[in-house]
Amino acid sequence: MNAETTENDRSIADTEFERQLAATLAMDPVERVKRLETMSEHLEKDLENLS
Repeated sequence: MNAETTENDRSIADTEFERQLAATLAMDPVERVKRLETMSEHLEKDLENLS
């Protein structure tokens, strides 16, 4: 994979994360907390996979 492809993949992932975050913030507060916890767990797993 070249650097440009990796950068494009990151940009797509960032855009998707931002979309999910915006949708989450529009939710009912209880559902928002549950969704944010799930997103946090996914980010932690992604970080572990990078190291």
